[in-house]
Amino acid sequence: MVVSDLFRQAEETILIAGYAVYQGQKVFHALAQRMVERPALKVRMFLDIQRKPGDISSPAELVRWFAHRFQSDEWPMGGPTPEVFYDPSGLFGSLGDDLEEQLGSNFGKRDIAEFVHKC
Repeated sequence: MVVSDLFRQAEETILIAGYAVYQGQKVFHALAQRMVERPALKVRMFLDIQRKPGDISSPAELVRWFAHRFQSDEWPMGGPTPEVFYDPSGLFGSLGDDLEEQLGSNFGKRDIAEFVHKC
């Protein structure tokens, strides 16, 4: 897998921006190993948290659920974990723009601290 090879060669920083994570334990296995081998490796992920239709949970509950699911289902067990950030506008369903649109139109136009929140 090409992405695994890239993860195995990382020296200083990895930035991953994506819409959704599927089969994360398999996809991120090499990255998790590399983070153990190189403790100074800085890994940041910018992911979208989607509110499913009909979901009435609070934004805080949605973030807690996402963070728990990411660590328990998507990230390989043990070892360090990456910093995970999200665009808070996705927590409000159709009220906000989604991450893909934001990255395409606004990334670099405003301070990253205004764009994302840490899980």
